[in-house]
Amino acid sequence: MAIFACEPAGALDAMSSVKQNRIVPRRNPNTLADGLRTSLGELTLPMLRRHGTGFFAVGERGNCTGNANSPMSDSRW
Repeated sequence: MAIFACEPAGALDAMSSVKQNRIVPRRNPNTLADGLRTSLGELTLPMLRRHGTGFFAVGERGNCTGNANSPMSDSRW
């Protein structure tokens, strides 16, 4: 089984952290995904390194249209 992580293109701290094998904090991330505006943690980094296959970066449009119930899922994004 392959496990891929997905992050907003304006907040790629997890991808950078895995590549550099250290926590790379992202200052002022540019994303609507407010839950992803925090930096990767010490417990999460080893799990991503051990089990992750790769990353996908999504733009804000993909971020908003992924949830049909989201108020931002209309064609403006």
